[in-house]
Parts: sequence; structure tokens; C-alpha cells
Amino acid sequence: PLMVIVEYCKYGNLSNYLKSKRDLFFLNK
Repeated sequence: PLMVIVEYCKYGNLSNYLKSKRDLFFLNK
């Protein structure tokens, strides 16, 4: 999806992107 590309460009680093997403996922639990 386009949003994934937009967010990826915003973070600029896939590893940091995944890390932040994982942190948000755990926080939301």
C-alpha cells in the first residue's frame, strides 16, 4: 500500500521502522 511506502520514507530506515512498529504494537497490548 501507499501508506507503507510513505511511512518507510518518513522513517528512512527499515530496521528502525520495524522496531518502532514493534514497540507500538507492544504498547497497544
